[in-house]
Amino acid sequence: MYIVNTIYQLIRELVTKIRRNCCAGAREQRIRSDEEDLLLASETDAEVSDSDRSLTADFQDYARSKDAMILFLCHASAYYSLAVLGFSYLVEKHSVRDSLYLASVTFTTIGFGDVEINNAAGRVYLIFLATYGIVILGIFLGVLGDIIVESQSTISVERKRKLQRLILGTIGSREGHRGAHVHPPFEPPVPLIKDIASVAVMEAPIVLFVVFLGIMVGWHEGWSVVDSVYWTAVSSYTIGFGDYHPQSASTRWFCVFFLPFSVAVIGEVLGRIASVYMDRKRNHAEERFLQKSLTVRDLRTLDLNSDGKVTKAEFLSYMLVSLQKVAREDIDELLAVFNRLDTDKSGALTMDDLVGLSATS
Repeated sequence: MYIVNTIYQLIRELVTKIRRNCCAGAREQRIRSDEEDLLLASETDAEVSDSDRSLTADFQDYARSKDAMILFLCHASAYYSLAVLGFSYLVEKHSVRDSLYLASVTFTTIGFGDVEINNAAGRVYLIFLATYGIVILGIFLGVLGDIIVESQSTISVERKRKLQRLILGTIGSREGHRGAHVHPPFEPPVPLIKDIASVAVMEAPIVLFVVFLGIMVGWHEGWSVVDSVYWTAVSSYTIGFGDYHPQSASTRWFCVFFLPFSVAVIGEVLGRIASVYMDRKRNHAEERFLQKSLTVRDLRTLDLNSDGKVTKAEFLSYMLVSLQKVAREDIDELLAVFNRLDTDKSGALTMDDLVGLSATS
């Protein structure tokens, strides 16, 4: 009877402990669930006003952001205001129109020379104003040209993606004596002149639009079509010989805006055409690199954490650095952000990490 009572007491204590553990686990689960709900609720409340804090929010290049455009407008307003103040009231007595026109041909580095600076004070003032305009507004002029031309072209991006898919398919599905090796299907190389022609055709609409506006200026000034196109090219290339320049009041007002626009667009187009050759060389170098064999030595090099195997993340990280797509420092910084967010050091981001971050903050 004593043995039976002892066993009964042990079973009773065991059942009590199990109930306590179950209750504690359920309570802990409820607390965790409540914490998660609280985090989600707080994020929902702040979603409209603080959406930029989200790590998965779309990254926007500052050069194309709203803040950059506001900064550009502020600098442009300051530059043209200083030009009018100096050349119309302080050091010279040009009209407001001619001061604005002079400001445009200065920071675009065209410099027709049709608006003269007649005293030493005006020349010193122009030195500082030109430095400000060329350095500050020149940067934004390049960004503006890139945005305008980029809106005209998507073909080059598709061609680059196609090339990446082709050359990335050359790595390792067959083993040989020296390692895995697969040759892509043979495609005849595209001639350089054809690549340049394709870029020129792609950018033709925006270039023709600039030429059309230049012809309208020439028509208003009484120039021939050839002379108008010549003036447009000399101006857009920032050569500015000065043998042809607008003289009427209306065309000078128009050129205050047209000249920066044409320089930005034509400069970007010429830059893209000039980069075709270097892009071809870079793509060929990448293709030769990715067609190399995969060896045991490569596996050891790719194994960044020395655990005897190469993960997708290690392969991707090493190849991006090798192809000079990103810098090693950039990847290290991103991994440091991940490690900071991974509070439980599990190697994956979970809701527990979010709860832990909320508790520490």
